[in-house]
Amino acid sequence: MTKLAADYLNRAQIARRVKARAIDAQRKVWSAGRAGAGSTRAKTMPDRARPTGRRPQLAPAA
Repeated sequence: MTKLAADYLNRAQIARRVKARAIDAQRKVWSAGRAGAGSTRAKTMPDRARPTGRRPQLAPAA
């Protein structure tokens, strides 16, 4: 039982660390101003700010 409990605790700790890293990366993206609607970066670079999958192949023509 102790081996099982130790394995469970180790797994929970790893999951917590991975989740914290993902949240940190997402916070960096948010602070860069992409997700913010009124951010200056989204205004200056509208093509970079919105996701690429929305308009399929309209960019090469322009």
